Amino acid sequence: DSPQGEYGIVDANIVDCFGSGYCNYGCPYGKKLSALDTTLPRAQREFGPDAVQIYSECMVQRVRPHTSNGSGPTGSTIECRLGDGRRLEVIAKTVVIAAGALGSSLVLQRSGLGGDRVGKGLGFNMGAPMTGEFPERLDAYDGLQISHYLRPPGDEGLIVEAWFNPGGAQSLFMPGWFGEHFENMRRYPYMASAGSVVGTRPNATVRPGFRGRGMKLSYVPHPDDLKRLVSGLELIGRIYLAAGAKRVMPPTFSFMAIDREADLTRISTAVRDNSDITIHSSHPQGGNALSRDPRKGVVDETFALHGQRGVYVCDASVFPAPITVNPQLTVMALADYASQTISA
Repeated sequence: DSPQGEYGIVDANIVDCFGSGYCNYGCPYGKKLSALDTTLPRAQREFGPDAVQIYSECMVQRVRPHTSNGSGPTGSTIECRLGDGRRLEVIAKTVVIAAGALGSSLVLQRSGLGGDRVGKGLGFNMGAPMTGEFPERLDAYDGLQISHYLRPPGDEGLIVEAWFNPGGAQSLFMPGWFGEHFENMRRYPYMASAGSVVGTRPNATVRPGFRGRGMKLSYVPHPDDLKRLVSGLELIGRIYLAAGAKRVMPPTFSFMAIDREADLTRISTAVRDNSDITIHSSHPQGGNALSRDPRKGVVDETFALHGQRGVYVCDASVFPAPITVNPQLTVMALADYASQTISA
């Protein structure tokens, strides 16, 4: 820690990384310790392929709890459709829905489970990159996509992350239009970029789309969240200019190149709402909040649906609000905790 805030190297869930930078696409070399490469193979080794069966391109359409003599659910049928159109039904005593913050809400809504709070209170880690051009060649694409972080003092909901991608992906966020964009991409090896990331308010909702297909996501950034995002961009601009950058370029729709710290206030003037700036969201969280009180949450402290035996939810959808950083470890910790209370 320091008066400038907490900073350091990002702990990445990888081993023997080649530094290709294609982290967001799924590592082509299998160096990310993802569930695909670690958890699922380990489960099959320990419990056998008959106990752990994996189906790719399998869409859960709905979960249908059983009832018996009015005594409550005695199990559930999970109705699925495979990618080739075949139908699949799984009958289980215990069902754990872990389809992510968006998918779990949609499964519950299609199933008529969880009540009217399902899909509400959704939030994100909202980000926007600041690009800096330096006089020396940096080749920032040659390595991890995200390498360092800074948590400014006094704001628990804002974090800055060094962020760069291979050319195709980085071009989507490169400031400028047409000729300006072309010239900026020509200077791509001399560029660095860092993202201002804000944990948003849980003011989004998600529900199934027309006739139950796809989804309808409703979200408008809260003005205060947008203000914090811009403050992070200004902070990155000050850091880059102090480090010798020739100019910094925020992701505003109206292109601006800033070469003096005093001019960084132009960003807040230009960004009146979310239509003035390119922003992206990641790590959706919430939608099925965990609470002992059924008036406030969808699942109780055992991760079971309120008023529904045998159906549990355990993923980022049970978060009451976003946590700003990648929630992978938090989700894994919740899963480990939930495994001690969920009875098969």
